[in-house]
Amino acid sequence: MNVIEGHFYVYEHWRTDTCTCFYVGKGHNDRAFRFRRNNYYNHIVKKLARSGLVPEIRIVNDGLDENVALAIEVERIAYWKAHGATLANITDGGEGVSGLRHSEETRAKIRSKRAQQKIVCSAETRERIGLAQRGVPKPMERRLAQSRTMTGRKLSKEHCAAIAAGNTGRRHSAQARANMSMAQRGHPTSDQARANMRAAHIGKQLPSETRRKMSESQRARWARRRSAGEAQ
Repeated sequence: MNVIEGHFYVYEHWRTDTCTCFYVGKGHNDRAFRFRRNNYYNHIVKKLARSGLVPEIRIVNDGLDENVALAIEVERIAYWKAHGATLANITDGGEGVSGLRHSEETRAKIRSKRAQQKIVCSAETRERIGLAQRGVPKPMERRLAQSRTMTGRKLSKEHCAAIAAGNTGRRHSAQARANMSMAQRGHPTSDQARANMRAAHIGKQLPSETRRKMSESQRARWARRRSAGEAQ
């Protein structure tokens, strides 16, 4: 079905590896032909791309008024969910209005609300996540992509200050320290990595307060070692 320029339409994106619908949307112009949405949607598109595939575009209805398109979008999402489809849509549809622009006050409220939101997982949930991740190395393709993304990236002073503030006073539990120690065993630092770390510290001047804390920490560490030796 040909898309009528300037009119709204409802479309579906189908996985060409399993022949299933995974996304329903409302749009106009070339919206249906751009494959970038939320993280889950993007993950599916990247998985198809690794097999040399792209999503199939199916135009459900065309030449629509925007309100009608929104209603059909809601109907199609409900239809596929009722039939057990796993959609990448994060809502039930119908809320998107083309050209909507939030006021600066509204955007400020949204930013404030997001900044206050915290995801709290139970200890059991964190343990399940940890078990699921252990022993599952990231694919080399993903590691290389992350490396390319981070190469040359410079954090702003505000960003660095926020990270420092978040880590100030943070203490790892004994179990967390034991886990980190276990994870590092058998993974010696390469000569190149050591050279990079040395180069990063050349000419770097630490604040006097930082040097004082490091000195106190070293003295406390050696005191514990001497105490442990005397106890033996």
